[in-house]
Amino acid sequence: MVVVAGAELFTGNNLLVMAWADGKITTVDVLRNWVLVCVANFLGAVGLAVLVFASGHTDLNGGAVGQQVVKIALAKQNLSWDQAFFRGVLCNVLVCMAVWMTMAGRSVTDKAVAIVLPITAFVAGGFEHSIANMYFMPLAMLIQQFGPPTPGAAQVTWLGTMQNLLPVICGNLVGGSVLVGLTYHLVYRRGERTGRRHATCYANSAQRPKPRKMSAELRCTMRIGTSRGTRSPSQTTGALASSIPSVVPATTQA
Repeated sequence: MVVVAGAELFTGNNLLVMAWADGKITTVDVLRNWVLVCVANFLGAVGLAVLVFASGHTDLNGGAVGQQVVKIALAKQNLSWDQAFFRGVLCNVLVCMAVWMTMAGRSVTDKAVAIVLPITAFVAGGFEHSIANMYFMPLAMLIQQFGPPTPGAAQVTWLGTMQNLLPVICGNLVGGSVLVGLTYHLVYRRGERTGRRHATCYANSAQRPKPRKMSAELRCTMRIGTSRGTRSPSQTTGALASSIPSVVPATTQA
């Protein structure tokens, strides 16, 4: 939905580093976009959590849905810093690869097919997506605050949320910007330079003056004159010179 609808997602926007490395945008532009989009995504995620909670979705199946949300939030909160960081790296490698592959699609179906496998892989692998965590953690806190009593819900806190989000955001930045964005920039930049060298060599060879072909009439005249002995070598050379258009500019001739 983000790719097709043209929305802004912090993790996908980590690929802006490619435009930065190519000199098309400045460092300030990149940082400004990341900060604004990350804050907007956080507000949107919290707002979505409020809507989902207000809809009573977490009360479905006897409150089992809400209990599962709290369980997921607790598992994320209890990750160590290095676990959260490296899971964030792996997550955004897959997310940015999904975004990168959608650029090859020409239709909505092409883009949907390209996205499915990488996104499914990061969810199934249990990797950490910072924006998804911005939704799960506040929703768990809403359940513990206003919903029916849920075992372990009181352990989800804003402090625990921040302790999860900081390393995950850093990991997402490294995975998306460095391992995908800069890597592909270097790969295609090298190919572009090689192509430019080949194009330059081809252009130089095309600009070289090609040997002029002798007209059939001139060859016949030279052959007849030589056989009859009516032309001297100097006369033949003069005839040849007069038959070839001058390549000297008019200003030089003057």
